[in-house]
Amino acid sequence: MAYEIIVAKFTPDEPDERIDAVLPDGVVGIGAKAFRFKGEVRSLRAPQSLIEVGDAAFDGCRNLVQVDFPGDVAMVGKRAFQHCTSLREITFAETLGCIDDATFQGATSLSRIVAPGVTEINRYAFQRCTSLVDVQFGALKTIGRRAFASCTELERIELPGTLKVIGEEAFSGCQALREVVIPESVEEIEPRAFRGCTSLDAASIPESIVQRFPESFTQEVAARAGVVLKTERTRLSAAFQEAHEADRAELMADGKRLCAEEDELRKQLAGLGMFARAEKDRIQARLDELEGQLAEVRDLIDALDNPTDEELLAML
Repeated sequence: MAYEIIVAKFTPDEPDERIDAVLPDGVVGIGAKAFRFKGEVRSLRAPQSLIEVGDAAFDGCRNLVQVDFPGDVAMVGKRAFQHCTSLREITFAETLGCIDDATFQGATSLSRIVAPGVTEINRYAFQRCTSLVDVQFGALKTIGRRAFASCTELERIELPGTLKVIGEEAFSGCQALREVVIPESVEEIEPRAFRGCTSLDAASIPESIVQRFPESFTQEVAARAGVVLKTERTRLSAAFQEAHEADRAELMADGKRLCAEEDELRKQLAGLGMFARAEKDRIQARLDELEGQLAEVRDLIDALDNPTDEELLAML
């Protein structure tokens, strides 16, 4: 008879001694909370047979620096490495398809992750990974809510051509993020996806992104973050809110009219708050490219004291 071995709970012989743990051959799983709060564990080497890591398995292992998964791990549970503040990098085989909720949340030393088989990154997966700079995924389809929020060292992330959804506040607070290239496969960018990306000065939005909310106008995004516009409208609901380091906006509309008639535009723009708390005095525009287009002037030039309706919305 064959047995499956699962590590249910780890108890060190010497609680105050640093341990380099080696799991024996035949272990197929690490149970939920098996190593939780075990500050003694400095490193862990798993056997080729390991396929599953349970929820919160290493949660709070603050001295865990290195984890070696040589086999085909297929499942890593929620909060599995949450608050592993010394963990520096980790690599998974192509068999891992999902980074679950808060898996690496608060792993403040994690600088690199390689997971070529991952198609889904769930909410809070890398939130507050403040050292993360190198992210490598393969056929990624979904980035969940606040998945990379407050990854303050992340300057660039390559979004693959398989990506469909960028979740709410997915990159919120990524203060070092300078460049975003959104692939044509993306169908939805949820609210505040890039809120607080104060270094963001280049973004590209492809024509194929489907417009679902007419109140989200791309010329506003352009005025806020130097976005290269490829389409008339897109679902960007406050996506670039507070991206306030942009110092100019280039608007490329491919000859298309950017917005509705004046009355309709004013009605749809009212109360959006897309760029709430924006630093309007930093925004400039290439008026030669905007000539003849309707635009909200306060998004393009210095803010005015008590502006009139005509000053707020005008034909340039």
